[in-house]
Amino acid sequence: MESKIKTREEYRKILLEHPKVKALSKRKALRPKKQVTRRGAPKLLEESMQDKQIEMLVTAMRQIMKYHRNVGKLTRQRLKRRKISLNDELTLVKEGAKVEPNFRKMIKLACKVARSNPSFSAYASAIATRTNDMHVFANPAFLSQSELAIIKYMGIEPKELSNYFLHFYLPRRQKVTNVLTSGAFGDLLKKTENLADRLPFPEAPRYLIMQNIITLGGDGGAADYFVGGIAVVAGVVLILMGVPEVGIPLVIAGTASIAHEAAEDLGLIEDDDQVTIDISLPFRVSDSSQSISSSAKFGYALGNMSRSKLEIHVPSCPFLHLIHPRHLQSFRSVAEGQAAGLDNCHYCIGGSKR
Repeated sequence: MESKIKTREEYRKILLEHPKVKALSKRKALRPKKQVTRRGAPKLLEESMQDKQIEMLVTAMRQIMKYHRNVGKLTRQRLKRRKISLNDELTLVKEGAKVEPNFRKMIKLACKVARSNPSFSAYASAIATRTNDMHVFANPAFLSQSELAIIKYMGIEPKELSNYFLHFYLPRRQKVTNVLTSGAFGDLLKKTENLADRLPFPEAPRYLIMQNIITLGGDGGAADYFVGGIAVVAGVVLILMGVPEVGIPLVIAGTASIAHEAAEDLGLIEDDDQVTIDISLPFRVSDSSQSISSSAKFGYALGNMSRSKLEIHVPSCPFLHLIHPRHLQSFRSVAEGQAAGLDNCHYCIGGSKR
């Protein structure tokens, strides 16, 4: 049985002590030695972008997320019944025609990089021994500012990454656990790599014409291909940057989603209906009674141990990203945090005494 650990530092220390991780030449596996500054990339990312494949992944992600922002802008204008010029529509169509093949190439390349880099399988084996802790420390609230800078550089906002965790990873957490403990991580990457050329791109111009509304992280369907692809690439880059505790769960959740949707929509995988995936969505923060009762569903709560705060939060609190990672500590439940003297978060739990 896993012992309960409270901080990210404790968790990372345990992962680094795993025999397969210790056997890695981590500097060589995770980062090239030469350092060159390029295009304003964060310092942690500069070295890895010496590798052409990593540079291609990051560049493709930035282009796709820029296009996604433009799609969102046009969609909001349409919903508000504002006039959209023909030139704006044609510009978006041209941009989408370029981005669509890059979306598939990006997913395929990310899976290829993950399968060929020994650090992926080593850290997957280490995390498989601590699956209960994995669900705690996969929360992007634990990312440092320098690590978040990598995500921002790729075009993903911290709030979006938190939404991926809550509404994309957590519903699939049992599937992620099953993949890790069964050693099927490599097989899932290979399956997704083979599917990549045939995946639909839900923000392609033809879909915009048919639907007129684009939803990031929607309730299944085509949107899962987009979010799944973004999760895979973001996870791969995070692993290469030495953040496997967040990256590996993202990659598995993304590839599992893509494989599952392909089985239903494309009929490419005959046996995928045998896979059981937890599809229950995590609760939305609305009232205190629901928050407290749902902390058991997550299996943990997070405490802000800053002396000026000393508050307990549920993992879906929308303000977690504002807390410095070194102040975050894991508790088994809200009640355990309260017993340690922590006050309730006014927003996600309610009943604050301050």
